[in-house]
Amino acid sequence: MNRLATATRAPEPDAPPVLDLVCERVVLRVRRRLAWVRHLEQVEGDPLARLGLDLPAHEARFYAASDELAGLQRRLAAVEAELDTCLLQDAWDNPLRHLVLALGLDSGELELLQTCVAVERTPALAAALQRLTGIPGVTEELVRHLFGRSLTPLLRPLGALRHWRLVSERDAGPGVPAVLQLDPQVTGWLIGQVPVPAELAAVVTRPVLREPLASWPVRQVLDGLVDSLDAGVSVRLVVAGQPGSGRRSFAAAVFHALEFASFVVDVAALGDADPGERCRLVVRHARVLNAIPIWHLPAEARALPAAAAEFGLAAVVCAAHDRPAPVDGVVDLRVDLPAPDLAERAALWRRLVPTARTWPEEHVLQVSRRYALPIGDLAAVGLRRPASVDAAAELCRERSRHRLGELGHVLRCPFELADLVVPAKLRDHLAEFVFEARDRAEFWERPEARRLYPRGTGLVALFTGPAGTGKTMAAQVLAAQLGQDLVRIDLATIVSKYIGETAKNLRKIFSVAAGMSAVLLFDEADALFARRTDVRDSHDRHANSDTNYLLQLLEDFAGVAVLASNKKANIDPAFIRRIRHVLDFPRPDAAARRQIWQQVLSELGAEVSPAALDTLGGVDLSGAQIKNAVLAATFVARSERRPLAVGHLVRGLERELDKDGRALERRDRERLVAHV
Repeated sequence: MNRLATATRAPEPDAPPVLDLVCERVVLRVRRRLAWVRHLEQVEGDPLARLGLDLPAHEARFYAASDELAGLQRRLAAVEAELDTCLLQDAWDNPLRHLVLALGLDSGELELLQTCVAVERTPALAAALQRLTGIPGVTEELVRHLFGRSLTPLLRPLGALRHWRLVSERDAGPGVPAVLQLDPQVTGWLIGQVPVPAELAAVVTRPVLREPLASWPVRQVLDGLVDSLDAGVSVRLVVAGQPGSGRRSFAAAVFHALEFASFVVDVAALGDADPGERCRLVVRHARVLNAIPIWHLPAEARALPAAAAEFGLAAVVCAAHDRPAPVDGVVDLRVDLPAPDLAERAALWRRLVPTARTWPEEHVLQVSRRYALPIGDLAAVGLRRPASVDAAAELCRERSRHRLGELGHVLRCPFELADLVVPAKLRDHLAEFVFEARDRAEFWERPEARRLYPRGTGLVALFTGPAGTGKTMAAQVLAAQLGQDLVRIDLATIVSKYIGETAKNLRKIFSVAAGMSAVLLFDEADALFARRTDVRDSHDRHANSDTNYLLQLLEDFAGVAVLASNKKANIDPAFIRRIRHVLDFPRPDAAARRQIWQQVLSELGAEVSPAALDTLGGVDLSGAQIKNAVLAATFVARSERRPLAVGHLVRGLERELDKDGRALERRDRERLVAHV
């Protein structure tokens, strides 16, 4: 008893007074209960009669009449009065009151929680509990006896203690009451420590609190949130945008302006085992921390676990085209986060890339125009400290090069405009397209331009023509001149027979591509834009729907996209009319073929007479077929360990013609053989 009599204060000297009071209250009630049990043991007669005397009313009369307990009773009354006063203080200055209000504990649940806290912090109580119940731990029956409660359950299935997992039950054996165990975090909360629970270590992170961009609608959102909260309406801030665009930072900035802390919840990291339970822990952590959760919804996901709705104010960040499922009784305030304009991008380069502050102004403007990187990617580039604008350009492309996975493949772009042998009219059109791609960033920032052309700022071209006429090469030249990667997307692999899958693939492509420094090349575009004169079944209807959806995505896409097709006649004219740049690549004529032969052979260091070049140019081949013929001839020459000569070119040429079921005309063969 002496050890218990002195164990009325928490051992830590810097513990909050309220925690000292909780421990002392429970210790005093345990000491008082021990006196009552000893009194019962002294009652003469049948033990069953003594059992009948262990009633709250009898116990209360005993305490009132006992002179030995008078001092204890006075101290207990003082401690509990002080605790009551604490529970009336400002919640933010009192961790116990904050806990009660944040998690909705009633008086019985609070008494049970206090008992568990005191037993955890006062080891001397274990022997006393063993004396009272035969178990060296807290049971529900013990708490009812200590606080004179009836048989009403304290640990109810729908009560706050179970719901928030503050107290759990441990089986103590057959016929023995369950022992109650306190969540270790509760004691930490009462001394002002709110660490992230171990179960949420991979789920919860702190947002980066950055200075909001001038174009971010922070003030409008604040006004909307305040109006809703003043009206007593639960509100959810939905921030949509591209990955890395600052969605989490925007939400954190809004809540910071409201004087709330916040933290980010990676919904994908909740896992599949029991996301609802972990989600409830997230909400509990938010309530205790007095912080706002920012739920980061993965792409294509629409619904949060139901437990996420148990918070009156929250934020959800999602992809630009996603719309989280609505929640009953919660009003969504949606913000489509705008991309930074050219001036903001230049300022971000100087702020987030320290080395850029020493570059000439025109270099900063150059990378700002070319690479509309999301803020997160730009910050990552800054950490690499690129020494020059060329090094920065490579890092920009590297950040997003492989994000499309199997849906897109990066093509090397080693060609220049001089390598492309096409008619002058087509070359001029390509030059105009390149100019627009470079100049459009400034043009589309003009309000009058956006008002007159509201359907989108993206730049799309359709390259049509037979196979091997230079469509892919032209796209490579275009990407090289823009200083961007070229990502080839084969629509034939994206179009699915399963309803809805094609749209899903397209949405993923454009969602990821919006944050990439790349030109998109959609190969075999006729796979999706073929003519459909009649609609026979639901698959035809959905195919038409997918076509319209791709058109919408192209119009909303802020980057550069090229559609390539070998079969213009198969493409719906209604689609062609909606594309401003339609470039036709014809099969090369004799003069163009001669030039291609000459360029390829010169690059490989082979010398061929002008007469042989005239003859080679007279054979009807595409540019790609000519390059293939030269490649085949090169390896024939290498196998013979001889320089590349006309005889080798004849063999390479014949291989290409064989593929088409053709043969080299005798007259052409004789002319070429004459030059061997």
